[in-house]
Amino acid sequence: MNVKKYFVRALHRLQKGPGYTYKELLVWYCDNTNTHGPKRIIKEGPKKKVIWFFLTLLFASLVFWQWGILINTYLSYNVTSSLSIGFKTMKFPAVTVCNANPFKYSEVKHLLKELDKLIEAALERILQPTHGDTITPLLLNGSDNASEGLDLALWNQIPLVLIDEHDKDNPVIVEIFETNRTAPGNGTAPGNGTSPGNGTALENGISLGNETAPGNETASGNGTAPGNGTAPGNGTTAAPPAPSNFTSEEKKYKLAVKLCSHQGSNNCTYRNFTSAAQAVTEWYILQSTSILSKVPLQERIRMGYQAEDMILACLYGAEPCNYKNFTQIYHPDHGNCYIFNWGMDKEALNSSNPGAEFGLKLILDISQQDYIPYLSSAAGARLMLHQQKSFPFLKDQGIYAMAGTETSIGVLVDELERMGYPYSDCTMNGSDVPVKNLYSEYNTSYSIQACLRSCFQNHMAEICGCGHYMFPLPEGVTYCNNDDNPGWAYCYSSLRSSIRQRQICIDSCKETCNDTQYKMTISMADWPSEASEDWIFHILSYERDMSTNVTLDRTGIIKLNIYFQEYNYRTISESAATTVSAPRSLHAVLRQGCCGLGTRAHGTSSPTSPLCPALPPADCLAVVEPGRPVRVLDGRLRAVPHRVWGNHHRLPVDHCYQHHRLVQRPEAEAGAGAVPGRTAHGVGAGGGSHEPGLPARGGRPCPQPRGRGAAPGARHPPTQLRLAARAAAGRSGPGQRRGDRVSSTPAAPAD
Repeated sequence: MNVKKYFVRALHRLQKGPGYTYKELLVWYCDNTNTHGPKRIIKEGPKKKVIWFFLTLLFASLVFWQWGILINTYLSYNVTSSLSIGFKTMKFPAVTVCNANPFKYSEVKHLLKELDKLIEAALERILQPTHGDTITPLLLNGSDNASEGLDLALWNQIPLVLIDEHDKDNPVIVEIFETNRTAPGNGTAPGNGTSPGNGTALENGISLGNETAPGNETASGNGTAPGNGTAPGNGTTAAPPAPSNFTSEEKKYKLAVKLCSHQGSNNCTYRNFTSAAQAVTEWYILQSTSILSKVPLQERIRMGYQAEDMILACLYGAEPCNYKNFTQIYHPDHGNCYIFNWGMDKEALNSSNPGAEFGLKLILDISQQDYIPYLSSAAGARLMLHQQKSFPFLKDQGIYAMAGTETSIGVLVDELERMGYPYSDCTMNGSDVPVKNLYSEYNTSYSIQACLRSCFQNHMAEICGCGHYMFPLPEGVTYCNNDDNPGWAYCYSSLRSSIRQRQICIDSCKETCNDTQYKMTISMADWPSEASEDWIFHILSYERDMSTNVTLDRTGIIKLNIYFQEYNYRTISESAATTVSAPRSLHAVLRQGCCGLGTRAHGTSSPTSPLCPALPPADCLAVVEPGRPVRVLDGRLRAVPHRVWGNHHRLPVDHCYQHHRLVQRPEAEAGAGAVPGRTAHGVGAGGGSHEPGLPARGGRPCPQPRGRGAAPGARHPPTQLRLAARAAAGRSGPGQRRGDRVSSTPAAPAD
């Protein structure tokens, strides 16, 4: 209760209220407030009280409802996007060029020799004509020359199989290669008869659709469907006779990759494809990945395409360049890649002008005749434009340049500026992302592609016990291969198709707040022309091989022109849709005002203060916003309502800007008790300024304040001047209410 009485008395002292009870304070508030509703609820009759009560309640509810909408809108942190177009000298982008084929076939043939034999034998088996209604497997232990010398152990690690879909309800797995031996423990299950032939039926009810996207696997059953043959994994398989109502032309065979958790296991999936070409490429990539992952990095770099062999000519603007101006990195997908203007060792180059004559011109030799037959089905150069010090993810953002053509690429620049938290979940440099960036070993900047791949590799290292060959390795982890990790392909395929794993990485990674995107306009033409190809190939062959014979041809030559299409760049920036505007500082207010910084006399104008209205000579206003003045009452700035602009109150005092407030000094105080030649502040009236470096204009100079070391006769400005201002304005002193108006009659100046 003592605390309650204390606050009530303190409130009474501050507000000069009539009593101490809550009811009396409420009545006093309603009687003195400038809102119409509470005042009329107290003073009007019973009927009007009810009407005013409901009106006040209604409009107060509307006000609070609008406040709720505004607060909710503000806390939703919506953004608006704005587009601006600028013109400036821009940095030329980093240009990464790679060969579509990662290795020279002549250099890696000894590593892939057994793999090539297996796929050639498998293709012979796949492409052979059917015998009647059945398709027969190739005998590995027969007298056929095609079956001699095949590495069966390598094949069984990740085999290819045929899927017979003549019966949609009971698809049959047909092994491509057949042996006369049966694996231990893979006999026919008791009670499950073996159908004629050696086919393996999948569990009933499983449909093998025509999936082509990675991760669309079909799981096999662990048992044998009644009447459908043996369980998957036994050594003797073949297709059953087709039903009488089906012809051999109506039968459908699809090629699939069989992936098992470990060799000989029944826990397998079948990745089937609509085309055998897709299945062969996928199988070859998985097998070659296992083989190449055991090769040291320096050896892989040696087996790739070297810069001096690949980059035949280079010209940037009017300056010649060569392969030494490129930075070499090893990219798992494309082998040796070369980056121009990466900005790692030197400053990034600027483009002096837009147009093809001021861009980068390259002539490349991709040596298509040395491609790996089953690994690279596309021929050409893979290139990408990106920011300096960023890693090139060519598989996602790169484009192909076709051999035998001149490809011109016009570049437009888009700069993206996103707002950070809480408006969007973006990051400036990746330091607040929980995923460890495995691409930091390249000293490159953060990107969401690097984060997603690092996240996947970390999960694979945790779940599969090894890392994929296409991504950098976490510390203490080795690359996967069939010898050390027999089930790595099954684990990798399951992890890649897992929606949960992808969602975890998407939630963990963030977009960058600032990004630069390069929009490309691509055009192509045959190069060189038939009329000029003879002399061009002679010159290029001589410059590369010092040979008078032509060693180049149209299938291996690419010409590139990369340039800025124009110097206009677009900036797409975000800004807060709802903001809380900060008030302007008093310093800025008084710079634009009239008091001491420029006045207008009656009937005159001042060019320094165009916003000040024409006022009587004794009036003084300061502008807080265009067209809205303030006046000085009680030493404070008070806004003048729009409705009383024509009747301003005169203040026959000087106004000075002191310590970020407008203070007043009456003429009487200046003459009474002041040292001759000095004002009440102790500074001569003919000099001084209201702020260092900002002289007073159009009025009296603002004197400087006195500190603690001031003369004994000097007064401290704020309190004394405010009291003097009240006295000069006809106020009764400190006890007078703040709401009292200042007399419009000017006080007589002191003698």
